[in-house]
This record gives sequence, C-alpha cells and structure tokens, in this order.
Amino acid sequence: MIPKKVLQSLTLASVVFVVSGCSQLEVKTPSGVDLASITPLYTLSNLHPDPKRHKLSAVNHQLAGLIPLCTEVDVVSIKNKAMKFLVKDTGQQYVFVNHRAIVGGLAENLPSYFGSQCNKSVVNGLGKIDKKGIRLGVPLVGMSKKGVELAMGMPPKHRTRSLELNTWIYWRNNWGTMAVNFDEAGKVSSIK
Repeated sequence: MIPKKVLQSLTLASVVFVVSGCSQLEVKTPSGVDLASITPLYTLSNLHPDPKRHKLSAVNHQLAGLIPLCTEVDVVSIKNKAMKFLVKDTGQQYVFVNHRAIVGGLAENLPSYFGSQCNKSVVNGLGKIDKKGIRLGVPLVGMSKKGVELAMGMPPKHRTRSLELNTWIYWRNNWGTMAVNFDEAGKVSSIK
C-alpha cells in the first residue's frame, strides 16, 4: 500500500506537470512585445493552410488555401506545439502547428508570420509581377525576393539557410518540394 503522503505528493506533482504543459507560450516580436497581446495583429505574408483541416505547418507547406497578406487575426492560444488563431473577417479558426525540423520552435518562427504592422506599403513599392504573385499567392517568373516572401511566406530555414541564396526551397506538402530560383539580379528565373 502506498503511504498517504507519497500519494499526495505524486498527485500534486501530476497536477503541476499537467498545468505547466497547458500554459501559454510567450512569443516575443523583434521589438520585445508579446505576440498574443498585439491588437490588431496581422499576417505578414500570405499563408497557405490546408483548406479542409484549417491547419498550417511551421515548415510552411504551400497548400491550396490562402489567407492573404495583411489579414487581421486574433490569437486564441499559443502553446509549445501550436498556435490557434481566428481570422476576424470570416470567423474561421486555424491551427499553426510546430514541426520538429524548425529550429527555435514557434517562439522564433511565429514573428515571421504575424505582427502589428501590415506590409501594404511594401507591396505598393513593388512591381506589377510581384503584386500579381502576391495576390495569387504563388511565385511567378520575374518576381523579386521580397515579392516571393510576401506571396509565399518565408522558406523553411532547414531547407534554405539564408535568404541571400539564389534558390529557395519550399514544401508543396509533406512529400514534395518546390525550388524557386533567382538570377543574379534577385528576380525569379525559374520554378521547379
């Protein structure tokens, strides 16, 4: 038989473990502000969720859904493994899920996708082909690196170590990748 004091200690330890596992993850923006406290909060690039499951991956799968750049969202919760957010205009809830390949986890990754400043002024300074690609959420030959970043989001760092590289690798889905190749002028030369 287990002594009563040992049983109480184990129960308390279990409760502490469960509660700590359910706590909110604090995600800081580059300026040191807690992401969950920002109002309004915007998407900093287009996001490409699974339209049926309303799910996005931290490796930035380029799935069929599209949440446009500068969409206003509300944070529902941020945990170690996922962030739940609500698109204000539609009321649709999405889950942004961490991936084991992402160094730094959601705490380092989320500020690349969500922030307090909408990037419309950056888009206005880009050319026609960039604006078209951003509107469609796809890379197009002739787009700038900034245009591709806004259209598709950041390429995952485990496949594209630096944005200075002339090939950015994106995941189409769990099984296939897409290479966006840039010429020396920083314009898309091919998409494979």
